Amino acid sequence: MVDVKTSGNYQINYYLSAKKQGQLFELWIDDLKQHEVSLTNIEPQQVSNWHQINRTLTLNAGHHKLKVLATGSGWKIDKFELTKS
Repeated sequence: MVDVKTSGNYQINYYLSAKKQGQLFELWIDDLKQHEVSLTNIEPQQVSNWHQINRTLTLNAGHHKLKVLATGSGWKIDKFELTKS
């Protein structure tokens, strides 16, 4: 759950690593798919390193249920940050 104080655009930053390139997961908010996250265009020797991937969301004020749905394997997420744009 996330409590959004002010409606508007937000940036979500994912910090993750993966064993290979490709589709990793989807972000769903309030049972609506927001976006897919993939790791692409990475040099083979850098695939296992930590990477930051950013996306923009539009959220209304109030409580929201966030869900990460795995669509690929061999990845891990360290954290994510949600900040007002």
